[in-house]
Amino acid sequence: MPSVASVVPGTRPLSDVARRLAVPTRMVDSVWFDLDSTFRKLGVEFDAWQDGAGQLILGVDEDGHYCATVEGVGMSLPRQVGKTYLIGFMMFALCVRFPGLLILWTAHHGDTSAETFTAMETASHRPLISSHVLKRFASDNHKEIIFRNGSRILFGARARGFGRGIPGVDIIVCDEAQILPERAMDDMLAAMNTAENGLAIFVGTPPKPTDPAAAFKRMRAEAMAEENSDGLVWIECGADPDADPDDHDQWEKANPSYPHRTPMTSMMRLRKRLSPDSWLREGLGIWDEDAIDVFAGQWGDLLRELPKGLEPSALAVATGIEQTHSSITAAAVDEEGVVHVRSLQYGPGVGWLVEAAKSWADRFNVPVAIDGRGPAAPLVPALEFEGIDLRILSTDDVCNASSELARLVANELLAHRADPELDGAVRNAVKRPVLDRWAWGRRISAGDISPLEGVTLAAWIAMNESGANVYLPETPQKVLVVGPRAAEWAQLHAPDAEVATDMQRWERDAYRRRHDARVVIIVDGYVEYRPSVYGREELVEIGDG
Repeated sequence: MPSVASVVPGTRPLSDVARRLAVPTRMVDSVWFDLDSTFRKLGVEFDAWQDGAGQLILGVDEDGHYCATVEGVGMSLPRQVGKTYLIGFMMFALCVRFPGLLILWTAHHGDTSAETFTAMETASHRPLISSHVLKRFASDNHKEIIFRNGSRILFGARARGFGRGIPGVDIIVCDEAQILPERAMDDMLAAMNTAENGLAIFVGTPPKPTDPAAAFKRMRAEAMAEENSDGLVWIECGADPDADPDDHDQWEKANPSYPHRTPMTSMMRLRKRLSPDSWLREGLGIWDEDAIDVFAGQWGDLLRELPKGLEPSALAVATGIEQTHSSITAAAVDEEGVVHVRSLQYGPGVGWLVEAAKSWADRFNVPVAIDGRGPAAPLVPALEFEGIDLRILSTDDVCNASSELARLVANELLAHRADPELDGAVRNAVKRPVLDRWAWGRRISAGDISPLEGVTLAAWIAMNESGANVYLPETPQKVLVVGPRAAEWAQLHAPDAEVATDMQRWERDAYRRRHDARVVIIVDGYVEYRPSVYGREELVEIGDG
């Protein structure tokens, strides 16, 4: 579709900046085009990507109804991308264009709602907009902008009950949609029941594991299942899942307003203020479901059904850092030396763990591993009282077990079935240093990792007590050669090397981590070289001769 006249020339279109789009198949026109003259009267301009988003959000079918009136509009955007500008001036224009319109703009937190109202209230004082505004009103949990034609925008926080019991709502904007429980969503949508052509817009960042984000996740899953939907609109901007968090090219890919509207200093301040995981979600728009796991993406390649008749040779019990969840896991080694791991039982709290561990241990007649210094350690007396054959691992054992599991994954000597709890633990997991070694970091991980801790311990016991051979003969180290003349050098010095004429720093780092590779950079004096900050790279300078 064409752009409206109020678009800034030279800015990137939505198709270039969106990582994912779901476009309604029955969309034939858009109210956005009807607002063009209003935008110009209000003195508002948009970047090209905002113009494209506006067309989709306000897209209509042959009957003139919003395409998303039933399924809604979902937008997953990083912070500082210009969403309040886009949605805010869209709502201003709709209020001016359609008298008597009632809009609810909600956020989960009171502070967020207050900040949004402040930004909108300030914008409403623009001379070309102020002439349309009758008054502004603000109290603790009720803030409102009232237009001369009877249109109104109400602002409030869902955490304080805002939005319930307000009849006759035409449009709902749900900010912080990643914190939107199903019940709160139902309450919001109930306010729009009588609207003949209502529209609900859900805007948020990728959720944390602890966020009540079922509704937002469901919208995204439906959008991913079918990009050309019947009515759902989904707009997602974000960096690549395996992005280097400090790669400025990835910043530009994630944030369509960077650097021409959101300057580098703003991004750097946000980077400094957020934790590493929060930066990936809120700064770069990367969903946990998409992110490369702690095994550099190899975990998903190890899916395999358990061989028929293969029973566990070791179990393990583990709990989360605050004992909010517990898990029982199992490991077995097959005839080929592959270690099969799986989750047997997972649930909240620890009250059920001892009895369940006893039941599983009796069923398979195998030892049960536990970290003697971990959060499950207080259960050791109760487990021993039940007569369970315990293997109490020391910190040294846990470090060995962690490194060994990583080695099994790297060499494809580990297999697992699809399991939400275990797969989620792998996505959440972060390593923590233990002197010059490492173990899984319960406290610093993005969520509960007890299933991963459990299979780590169970695999260690299964390997050491089964007598199976799960070790590979030493293989030559992989070599990556990068540079315009990489092939020339590799032919003489490393014929089996992987060759690339150009590769970004984060790509080289990812290759080295995944393959434990030697990286050689060929420099001919004309190519700018950005060294890795994560590992050593060999520089080889070759001349014209």
